[in-house]
Amino acid sequence: VIVLILFLYRLEARPQSPRRDEMYPPRDVLEEYRPMRQQCMAESGATELIVEEFSNGDHLSPIDDRALKCYMNCIFHKAEVVDDTGHVHFEKLRGKVPDDLKDIGYPMLSKCVDPIGEDLCEKAYWLHKCFKQADPVHYFLV
Repeated sequence: VIVLILFLYRLEARPQSPRRDEMYPPRDVLEEYRPMRQQCMAESGATELIVEEFSNGDHLSPIDDRALKCYMNCIFHKAEVVDDTGHVHFEKLRGKVPDDLKDIGYPMLSKCVDPIGEDLCEKAYWLHKCFKQADPVHYFLV
């Protein structure tokens, strides 16, 4: 019995790998946000490598990179889902979720409502960490 409990615990505690295949993340969503992504990388100084590492990494440990955090803030502002104080307009954010992803996206968003951070970049990063922890399989960063 103890062996079975330990086995089940190890299965539950094992980090879940992000889903990455020809269908996910949806190519149309990535294409739609490509101009915003490029603009925010230029403005924040974030690299493709660090954005992909955060988005696609199996780990839930934090990546302490200021440019990445400000990239996340930039995306939120360009998408017009936060105000200048970092307050998230969740109705607007939910409105950005494509219809075919609502079953995945809404539960993820509902778990992360009060961002914590000393500035807008930190708050944006907190939200993305929370989204990723809420659903590490389906989370992706545009």
